[in-house]
Amino acid sequence: MYIRLKSPKVVHFEITEKCPNNCQHCYNYWRDRFKPNSGINFPPNQLDKLFEELTKNEIFHLVITGGEPLVNRRTLYRLMELCKQSNISFNMNSTLIGLNKEDVRQFKKHGLGGILVSLLGPSSEIHDPITQLKGSFDKTVQGIEFALKHRLPLGTANMVVSKKNLPYVFETASFIKSLGISSFAATRASCPTNCTNFSDLELSKEEFRTYQRALLRVKEELEMPCAFLEGYPLCGLTEILHDSDFIGRKCLAGVTGLTIGADGSLRPCAHMSENYGNIFSTGIQNAWQKMRPWVDIQYMPKPCLSCSLVKSCGGGCRMDAKMSTGSMTGLDPHASTEDIDKAIKKFTIATQHDHSKIPPYFIVNPQMRTRTEFFGGIAFVNPKFSVMLDDNGMELIAKLEPGRRYAPKDLPDLDGALLKQLCKNKIFIESKTSY
Repeated sequence: MYIRLKSPKVVHFEITEKCPNNCQHCYNYWRDRFKPNSGINFPPNQLDKLFEELTKNEIFHLVITGGEPLVNRRTLYRLMELCKQSNISFNMNSTLIGLNKEDVRQFKKHGLGGILVSLLGPSSEIHDPITQLKGSFDKTVQGIEFALKHRLPLGTANMVVSKKNLPYVFETASFIKSLGISSFAATRASCPTNCTNFSDLELSKEEFRTYQRALLRVKEELEMPCAFLEGYPLCGLTEILHDSDFIGRKCLAGVTGLTIGADGSLRPCAHMSENYGNIFSTGIQNAWQKMRPWVDIQYMPKPCLSCSLVKSCGGGCRMDAKMSTGSMTGLDPHASTEDIDKAIKKFTIATQHDHSKIPPYFIVNPQMRTRTEFFGGIAFVNPKFSVMLDDNGMELIAKLEPGRRYAPKDLPDLDGALLKQLCKNKIFIESKTSY
């Protein structure tokens, strides 16, 4: 079902285990829930060794996360400097608590691509009890306002949704929009691997449907782009599956990406506690080969294997399945196999028309980078936009001149369907400038 890449495209890097918040739902398995801001920092003097591994494995993009990255500024600043030197794009997940002018200067100097900020409700009365830090709502809002004032690339706020804040999804999105943030994400809370009872937080199937309807309302009434940041089983998304904007995300742990912990440990995703090696002792390649079962779909639930949607779905989250059923091959807790026929029908209608267009003139995206693979190679812009190409496609891309404006007629050997795909995935971007 998946093509095995020679190395990850994207790496999530937890530069610290520390965080001022102590969120009840936090999926960081190493977090001591009784000691906020506990844990270790990745030392800055180990970054050169880490980047030897990243560049050797031709990693395109780094997601800087934690904990809270702003807790470990020495490592954060040096990390961004090395990313810029290595032509590795990067963005950051943050609470923005404590954001200051020097942070802003460093972000702009090194080219931070984007910030994903977390906000768990529309008020301190909702947000603070979940973070278990009094005043955290006001501190995050202050950070958001400071970031926007200084024109940092803060495009999306994410709300982790549990029983505690489910009634406030729409209200939270509305508040986020009022602050000046353009898009909204809401993602279900996942049971951490060190949790013995998640029943007071985990959404039931009916609550999961309520959550979907809230997302749809945000999009339609607030006219606000919205999404979720985790792969869900499509049979559980029948409330929103008619809208193609909610289709496309699936779990790619160990398939296109991995996570590096603050101790150098290597895991398929941030939700997992199982280590596949360490970046200093075994390196990325050794761990990547051990993750082969994720590509060979050895953890896919049996009911999903015979489903016609499995390639677009991926079966949901394997860690949520494990925590719910006790097995990595169990069904995602929000899978609804009884609704599969309804899901197939809605998915077919939503995806039968591709409304993307080929612009009359275009240039090669200056953010595009490439690397070779056994099947040809990858053209990559960011984690959302990349294309796998055969040898002919890679050869054509290599011949195009940076900055030169092209029209479709200038590339007669390029198949129309591929051209459309390249434009849809931002490898080619529209040019309105005359030359």
